[in-house]
Amino acid sequence: MEESSVNLDAVQVVGTRSLNRSATETPVPVDIIPIQQVTNSVGQVDLNQILQYVAPSFNSNRQTGSDGADHVDPATLRGLGPDQTLVLINGKRRHQSALIYLFGTRGRGNTGTDLNTIPASAIDRIEILRDGAAAQYGSDAIAGVINIVLKTDVEKLTGGVNTGIYDKGDGKMINAYANYGVKVGEKGVINFTVDYLGRGKTNRPSVPDGPRAYFGDASAQNTSVFVNSKIPVGQKSEFYFFGGYSYRFSDSYAWTRTAKIDTGDVNVGTMDNPRNVKEIYPNGFTPRIQATINDASGSVGLRTKFGAWDADFNTTYGSNRFHYTVDGTLNASLGVSSPTHFDAGGFGFSQHTIGANFTRNFADIASGFNLAFGSEFRRDAYDIVAGEEGSWKQYPTADNRPGGSQGFPGFQPSNVLDVSRTNIAGYLDTELDVTKHFLVSGAVRFENYSDFGSTFNYKLATRLKLSDAISFRGSYSTGFRAPSLAQRYFNTTFTNFAGGVAVDQIIANNESVIAQTVGIPKLKQETSQNASIGLLQNLLQTLT
Repeated sequence: MEESSVNLDAVQVVGTRSLNRSATETPVPVDIIPIQQVTNSVGQVDLNQILQYVAPSFNSNRQTGSDGADHVDPATLRGLGPDQTLVLINGKRRHQSALIYLFGTRGRGNTGTDLNTIPASAIDRIEILRDGAAAQYGSDAIAGVINIVLKTDVEKLTGGVNTGIYDKGDGKMINAYANYGVKVGEKGVINFTVDYLGRGKTNRPSVPDGPRAYFGDASAQNTSVFVNSKIPVGQKSEFYFFGGYSYRFSDSYAWTRTAKIDTGDVNVGTMDNPRNVKEIYPNGFTPRIQATINDASGSVGLRTKFGAWDADFNTTYGSNRFHYTVDGTLNASLGVSSPTHFDAGGFGFSQHTIGANFTRNFADIASGFNLAFGSEFRRDAYDIVAGEEGSWKQYPTADNRPGGSQGFPGFQPSNVLDVSRTNIAGYLDTELDVTKHFLVSGAVRFENYSDFGSTFNYKLATRLKLSDAISFRGSYSTGFRAPSLAQRYFNTTFTNFAGGVAVDQIIANNESVIAQTVGIPKLKQETSQNASIGLLQNLLQTLT
């Protein structure tokens, strides 16, 4: 049998498991974005904003006054939820953020992937699959897939410093980075990236003396270290490792607590705000919600050959921890003895994936037939930790003043939890070139969740090459997504504002007695159907 001539380090293109197919030959639309070229042209340095400018199907916007969403930008693909887009790095699953978006933010009630934990300076290109892909890559790829391909440059030092500021005189940004690759043997490489991104606050209040005296983007300092490596082992195998660590400290404004409030009684007029202690803040105060986000990931694997089969064995681990502090605040029920800084607790999410994938191209079947199959085991874990007592407790007072740290009450011991679940999956992916001009592909995937049972999804797609310049493409697929652990179990007590009036509210988790008592049904899995059709035109071929 003649051995395959495909190299182990063949270019990764999301949307196909054939190792010898380019992006323009795939049966579904794939955008290829060369990050370094784009960064120089759009003047943006964080990944969410870069994609916002260059990918029409991608949307991300910064929030203000939305607690955690001030520190992790919600992002969507094709207008669907943040948790319906699967993010890969070098073709391997990337873990999601521990944060669940609340209030009126984009993607409310969703948990997404924090793309800004990945420095743009470490990225060679990004591949965006704008099509349902749950049958190919997993049950949370309903909107599509974003595959981030890291740099493999060797013996070339690249670095730079970028800075800018808004014309209002705030929001100063500075980005400094360095990337260098070390050659290992003849074909091996270890590529390193160090990146710092700092961003100052902006302030755009519509009514400076109103309930939001400060209104604008949070400040953030983000430091990241990433590595990407591949080292040949013998003639037919390659060991690879990639991963990184990101540390972010972010500071955002909460709603202002005024010194006086209107009683609504014309005879009484105003009174001291019970949420303030005038001896500490005579003119009221604006609390600041601070977040410390630690994100770490690592993926290690072996690519090898078994005869004509290409095999990939991999294990990937990722963790995202989100911890709150509140500064410039107080616990009104402690009176003049209240601290002005509190540890409010936080939450964390981790994911461990183990997978084996096999692919082979049969050149003698029709005009080419590619067969791929594999299996995956995944474990997700989610936990909530409590803040210090003063951040959440209401101490007894004669006038029943509210307790907890103003701006963001801390997580209570009753909120604490530590939960997990597992997922087992298997897939089969095929592509047949019936002729050199006609491609058909199909994929099926079975998954079993320990908490949501089993699902079977499939996808059919085709590409018809009408000429060297024009091709027709279409696809149909089904999808499935189980609610995340954060969606099922997140719970807290917080302060909301309705008509400018502060109201303490409880978010009970979906499994709680409170939810069951008021008749809220348990969360169910999402199912989807996706159909797409379109024409691909190669303008260069058309012009020539």
